[in-house]
Parts: sequence; structure tokens; C-alpha cells
Amino acid sequence: MKLKILLCCVLLCVGGSAVGQVNPIQQEILNYPESPAELISKGRRLILDRFLAGDAAKVRQVKNYLLEHVEDENYVALLPIERWYLGYWTKDYLDVLPAVLHLDSVGLASFRGKIFPMPDMLLEKLETAVRDSKAQIVQDIKNADLRTIDKEYLLLHLEFMLARQEFSLAERQNAETMQRNPEAERDTLNAMANRFLSNYPQSQFEPFIRSNIREAYVPAKLGFTYEIFSGFGVFTKGLSHNFSNTVPIGISFEAYLRRWAFSTRAFIGFGNTRKDFPYENGVWPTGSRMTAFTPEFDLGYVVAENKRLKLTPFIGIAATKISPEEEDNDLQQEYRKAEFGFTTTYAVGTALDIKLGQGSAYTWREGGEERYLFVRLRYAFLSPQFSSHYSGLNGYMHHVTVGFGGFWRFLKRDY
Repeated sequence: MKLKILLCCVLLCVGGSAVGQVNPIQQEILNYPESPAELISKGRRLILDRFLAGDAAKVRQVKNYLLEHVEDENYVALLPIERWYLGYWTKDYLDVLPAVLHLDSVGLASFRGKIFPMPDMLLEKLETAVRDSKAQIVQDIKNADLRTIDKEYLLLHLEFMLARQEFSLAERQNAETMQRNPEAERDTLNAMANRFLSNYPQSQFEPFIRSNIREAYVPAKLGFTYEIFSGFGVFTKGLSHNFSNTVPIGISFEAYLRRWAFSTRAFIGFGNTRKDFPYENGVWPTGSRMTAFTPEFDLGYVVAENKRLKLTPFIGIAATKISPEEEDNDLQQEYRKAEFGFTTTYAVGTALDIKLGQGSAYTWREGGEERYLFVRLRYAFLSPQFSSHYSGLNGYMHHVTVGFGGFWRFLKRDY
């Protein structure tokens, strides 16, 4: 009996000791002061509640408290875009202007490694409210006691903010049903930005406008095309007396350096002979099938271009060979003795590309592409030098072709 009483006392002492070790930690946790993260979360909820209630004064008061007393080198209380929307909604324009100016590469770097707010609906509600009350906000800015340059910049920045929000919404939903026109809306925003930059050169807002608002693209130096084509070839003078007109089929590849076009082409023209051509031990007879094969190298220059058309005159040098075309291999080899071998050929002409679509040529993403399909109408005047080697084969070649191809090159941001 005494042993049992002793064991109970020991267990009570051990248990009491364990409780004594846990209770201080538990108490420390319970008494731990509210952290910046919790203050930020509660402050954002309060902003959202007062915002939904239309209490601009309280929203401004809580916003200023979070920015001045809670946000520090470790915590972010409000994202820059949230701060801007709040500034527009509360008419606190003097908070929007410096916040924008400080959001350069250094300002963005200051956010790295910081603790961001927990997800909530604050940004979404702000975006919707500012978009829905845009007309009133625009009027408030125009009536504000600010410099003209500040007012015009705020109007431009507001347009940029709303355009960004609308495109984000279009990406989340079906862009076709939204009936968005990214190119037209971007052109409108760029026109506003260019007008501001022209009216206020070298202003304090210029870096932000060029880096963020004005989103213009220019073609990169290099571009490429491919084309398959066919058409009609006409011989003149002595060549026309010896051979019928031809139907050429060919392919081309081009490399563009800015406006210069470097082209390689190769085509075969199919026709018939119009007279007998004697050769050693035989005759290549009238009416036989013939081919005119021409590899060609051209240098062109784009003299005019818009969103639908591109005009490129060119000069070039080629080589032309006229030879028999027979299905019977033995006869083909025999008639080879009558062929007219490669001769130097000079070329000059022009090409008109009719663009069928721009693809992703005009995008909001830096590093976009200019890419489209085209129909090419091309005229070439070819001057083969057969007469230097063969009597009676003087003359020229007129080629009119219709081709189908594609163009591609990168676009780069124009700052």
C-alpha cells in the first residue's frame, strides 16, 4: 500500500513538471503580438469593406497607415497597381504621381524577397470599380488642382491601367467573344503616349511611358520568306522561233536585311520545240517536249510597304539551260546531245506581295513576331546569252508568275 502511494506521488510530480514546461510556450504563443502580416491582412480587409461602403476618407486613412507604419523592407502592404487604383478612386493624385515615378528597375528590384499579401479580392474589386466609374474619374482629374502636365499624364496612365485590365480579362475569357481588337487599342494608347512625349519632351514621366505605356514594335533586321509559284513564260525573237512559250514551276527562298531582299530561285519551264534540231548522229524533232531550267539569284529593295502590300523591284543574275524532256530514258540520253547548256542570264523585274494576314505581328508581348502569308505577283525580264554560243538563239524571256508563300521575322521593342 505504501508502495502504490509512492508511485502515485512520483507520477503526479512528473506530470506537473511536463505541464510546467508546456504552459510557458503556450502562453508565449497566445501572448505573441500581432505580426505585420496579420496587420496587413486585416488592414486590406478593412480597406475592402470601407471601399465597398463608399467611404473614401476611411480608405485613404487605412491606406496611408499601412504604407507609412506597416510596410517595410520585409513586407508589402499594397501592390503598386492597387495603390494606383486607390489613388484614382480617392482622388489622392499626389500619391499616384510619385509612386509611378519610382517604379523603375530600381523600384521593382526593391520588391524582391519581400513577403506579399495573402490573396484576396481587393485588386479585382478596385479594377472593376475604376473601370465602371471611368468617366467620373476622368472628369475629377480634369477638375483637380494640378499642373496641366500632371493631369495629362494621369489621364494617359489611367487609360494604360484600364487597357491592361481589359486585356487581362480578355485573356481569362474568350477573346473572340470579347471582340477585342488589340492592334487598334494599342495604336490608340501609343498615339496618346506619342502625343504626350511630343508635347512634354524629356519630362520626368518619359522613362515610365517609354518602358511601360508606349508599346511600339519595329521589325528586326532579319526576315525570311519562302514561295512556290507558277505562271507563264514567253520567248522572243530567235528563241520564239525555236521553242514554244513555257509554263514555269518553281520555288524561292529570301532573306531580308532591313529593306534589302536577297533571293534564291529555281524554276523549270515546260514547252515544246518548234523546229528540228540536228545533232551528232540524230535529230531532236519538232514538237518534242523541252524544259528550260533557270536557277536565279536576285537582289531586291522594298520601295513601298503597308499592312496589305509590299513592292520590291529587283535585279539578278541567273543561268539558263534548254534540254529535251522524254519519258524514254534511252531516248532522253540520246537527245541530251542536242541540249543547249547553261548560259549566263541577266534578270530585272518587280514583285508585288499581297498580304493575307498578319498572324501575331501586332501583339502586346515584347519579342513578338511579324508573320503572314502572301500571294506574290511577279514580273521578270530575262536576257539569256545563248546567241553567244548558238546561232539563231537570240532573244529574251518574259516571265509572269503567281506565287504563294509566307514571311516571318521577329519584332523588337522600340523604346
